[in-house]
Amino acid sequence: MKIVQFEKGYIELHDEYYVILQLNEGVHFCKECNDALNQMSDAHFGKETPFSLIILRDQYFSIDPFVFGKQLVNKNLCAISVVERLPIEVESESIFNQFFESGKTKSVKTLEQAIEWCDTQLMNYLWSKNDIVRLL
Repeated sequence: MKIVQFEKGYIELHDEYYVILQLNEGVHFCKECNDALNQMSDAHFGKETPFSLIILRDQYFSIDPFVFGKQLVNKNLCAISVVERLPIEVESESIFNQFFESGKTKSVKTLEQAIEWCDTQLMNYLWSKNDIVRLL
């Protein structure tokens, strides 16, 4: 695992094909943040390896949905799970589902649930591409 601290939060790059993103209070995740995430994930996993993103939401921040939506279409990001730790009225899943393919996002309550769901999504993605041997 590699942890990268940056001005707007931190990113954990795990060898198990997932990334954990934690943003600081009040941050807006924009194109520059997305570019940094892309560079770090490409450097860690390679440009062809699929992975999942787990967002820890225990502070209030915003994410530009158009920047993130473009990444899911153009990159090898196969799923996003949001660990909801805030008392909010609308879960992030319902917001993300407006911009992403149905079934590619899920809100959960714990990090363990997020990792389990992301693992399942990654395996489903690899099976659908007949590429299951990639991770073996």
